[in-house]
Parts: sequence; C-alpha cells; structure tokens
Amino acid sequence: MRISGRTRTGTRPDSGIPLKHLRFYRESDPEEPVREIYQPGGSLDHLYDEELEGLLARARPVPTEEDLRQEERSRRRDRRKRRGR
Repeated sequence: MRISGRTRTGTRPDSGIPLKHLRFYRESDPEEPVREIYQPGGSLDHLYDEELEGLLARARPVPTEEDLRQEERSRRRDRRKRRGR
C-alpha cells in the first residue's frame, strides 16, 4: 500500500481534516495498483495490521483505462441526451 495523494477537506473558515488517497498493489506487480480508498487522518503509522486489512477490504477496484474510456463515452452520451440530440 502507498499513499498516492493528500488533501484537506472543509471550507475556508474551517481547516477541515487531512484526507489521503491510498492505493494497494500486488506483491507480484508493485507498479500496477489494484484497489484504492480515501482515508481521513494524517499518519498511517498508528494503524494495526487488522485495520489495514479492513481498509483493503473496503477499497474499490482501480478502474482500468478501458473503464475510464467507457465512463467518458457514457457521460458524453448522457450530455447529448440532455441537450436533446
């Protein structure tokens, strides 16, 4: 598992909470992420193995390039329908 992104949630007057984008990889292919999840909080150092396993169980599959292309085609189709084309 690796942290692939960080941000904060909230509005200007409220500093919000830290949010991490975590990606899980197979040991046999450490370059290709297979699952991902957004997790609130700062550090992962305090998590027990059982908690990491829970994160993995709740993580969703990482979309493939083909999934993303199909989703974009679907969005375009929906926009055209809304415009009456």
